[in-house]
Amino acid sequence: MIRKRNLPRALKKSLRDPGYALSVFRKRLSSWLSYRFGDGQSAYPETISLFLTYRCNLRCRMCGQWGEDGWARKLPPDIVDMELPFKTLETLIDDVSSFKPAITLFGGEPLLYSEWKRLVRHIKARGLRVNMITNGTLLHKHAEAAVDLGAAVADAVAAGEDGVGRSAGRNRLDGESAGVGGIAQR
Repeated sequence: MIRKRNLPRALKKSLRDPGYALSVFRKRLSSWLSYRFGDGQSAYPETISLFLTYRCNLRCRMCGQWGEDGWARKLPPDIVDMELPFKTLETLIDDVSSFKPAITLFGGEPLLYSEWKRLVRHIKARGLRVNMITNGTLLHKHAEAAVDLGAAVADAVAAGEDGVGRSAGRNRLDGESAGVGGIAQR
């Protein structure tokens, strides 16, 4: 259910948010029991990840999408500019909300998705947990929107870290440095 190497991180998260930890444990146990002793029926997923857009404002060397050998570099511009329609995502969220999965937003850069605020608001209105995986450089730009969303803001934001001070941005093909301080100042 949890790999040994992930146990310390899982314990820390459990202490920070015991309600969520209990929910995850219950879902994972249910999934394991269903797999082990079930009749071929799978348990509902505990997390659903939504790839919102191919677009990204950075070109990090190590990135599997936009880095030096990234697969997205070969995509035509009209494909890169595509987004999942909000209505499709809204319907999906409504359809899965009964079994309470966590929803992870990523991409490219999820903060470049034109409807990210509306989507987060809708997910939270359905009582679901929202996680966002971002490179962090646009957090300062969207800090006020995040504060305005109040309780509807993402439950967890994972921002990329590629160095501090002089080493910041060293792994970026475009040399841009991350700036996540703006969210804390608001």
